[in-house]
Amino acid sequence: MGFDDLARKAKDAFQSEKVQQALRSEKAETVSDTVLEKAAGMADKATGGKYEQQIAGARNMADTKIGTDNPSSLPDPRRRERAGGDPRPPVTAGTGQEGRR
Repeated sequence: MGFDDLARKAKDAFQSEKVQQALRSEKAETVSDTVLEKAAGMADKATGGKYEQQIAGARNMADTKIGTDNPSSLPDPRRRERAGGDPRPPVTAGTGQEGRR
């Protein structure tokens, strides 16, 4: 099995309804909350509490992006994304939209 076959199988598995339901479950939310709490605790300990507020803010921001707190946090598997994961069309030079996203 080549890399392309493996990538295709992984994509197909991620797009399955069963996997999508599992990712949106309360158990997944509990796991993500636990992981975020531990990561924030480790970061806080590593910095000696100097950046406690920034770490808490980053933890809370991450929590809103993953799990069931924000149902739109998981990508729609039917939506094709550009390279780099950005589904928005590219901004072209000279349109006055440079740097706006």
